[in-house]
Amino acid sequence: MPVYSAQTPSWWVMGMKFPVLEPFKFARAAGAASKFNFNPVGPIWLTIVCAVLMSVIVAVGTGIFLSNLRDRELVSNEETLSNTAFIVAEQIEHIFTTVATVQKEIIQQTADFANLGEDGFERELSRYDFHVKLRDKVSGMPYVGALTVFNAQGRLINFSRQWPIPDIDASDRDFVKAFQSDQNLSSFIGKPIHNLATGTWVVHLARKISGLNGEFLGLTTAAIELQYLENVFNRIAAKPDSGISLLRDDGTLFVRIPKKLNQI
Repeated sequence: MPVYSAQTPSWWVMGMKFPVLEPFKFARAAGAASKFNFNPVGPIWLTIVCAVLMSVIVAVGTGIFLSNLRDRELVSNEETLSNTAFIVAEQIEHIFTTVATVQKEIIQQTADFANLGEDGFERELSRYDFHVKLRDKVSGMPYVGALTVFNAQGRLINFSRQWPIPDIDASDRDFVKAFQSDQNLSSFIGKPIHNLATGTWVVHLARKISGLNGEFLGLTTAAIELQYLENVFNRIAAKPDSGISLLRDDGTLFVRIPKKLNQI
């Protein structure tokens, strides 16, 4: 039979002494074990933390990607605009340079008549053969509606569109007034006007014809068809919704795509 000792919490079995584990020791051990085994970072917590981190990484990565994409788009648009502006400027320069060259040739041909006086000057320039010369010159410039020659008062002397020459008074036009008011002016770009003969909008590039002493004898103009420039701009435009405008140095609008007639 087991023998219990009254002094010590132990018990004897078959002559061997075994200590007795007191209840409070069991409780203390159980509590310690419970504290040791409790792990707040379990699978669920790890899953939540990883999900949050992945969301942050994806959000940051998406932001960086969109920012880089936007920067690339801005650079691409800037390059496209720069290229478009260069092409437009090149086309306009070609047109204006060609017209200026032809006008200088016309003025050179009139130099021999400058010493004939105003009446002799107008008589020689109003001849049919001079009309043919103007007609031949304009045939190589599809953007020019007509080449004209006016006297100092703005009366039409000759032009390329038709023969015989109609009686046209352009004294109220801005390009005539510009030369009359400024003796030092050699060339001028007029405002867009509606050509009643053709129904189109044109801009006159005017150049002064001077006498032997530099006096104002008349001027030659080239009527640039704005519809031609508009067609050129539409071909150059990189995108269907692109906008291109051509303005005079004072802000006067010549051509704009998309077209807005109330702005011309």
